[in-house]
Amino acid sequence: MAVTEYKPVYWNIETLDKDKLNTMTANDQYFYENMPKVMFNSYGIKRTNGVKMMAGVVITPVSKTANSTARYDFGTFFSSGCKPIIVTGTQPTSARGRIHVMVRGINSNYPDNRGFVVTSSADELTGKNNVMDAKIYVHFLAIGW
Repeated sequence: MAVTEYKPVYWNIETLDKDKLNTMTANDQYFYENMPKVMFNSYGIKRTNGVKMMAGVVITPVSKTANSTARYDFGTFFSSGCKPIIVTGTQPTSARGRIHVMVRGINSNYPDNRGFVVTSSADELTGKNNVMDAKIYVHFLAIGW
């Protein structure tokens, strides 16, 4: 629990005083005590500083086959050389029950700082209707640096 709760501070150069500086210091302490604690521990790398999280949704389109693929680009969010950990969950837009999701890198086996490719696969038990007849929303959380 923070020493004091967060209080907004409004000031300009003429109204800066000791009380406002003390409030800003208390706010800084509040942020420190309430910020998320994150650790990256994968691929032989263990980090607690500079760790970033990104969440989003990738939509795999309708397909006439059992597989549907979509690409997600991180842009410059993660640092060069980072291989983020990616966790996914699916939200089907149809009553289809057996859907598998695979995450790979862009032109590689493992995702890296550039982004990833997600493939949704239909796998009905009867095997008669194994087509991706509806788009799949693939929610993801990526953790890297």
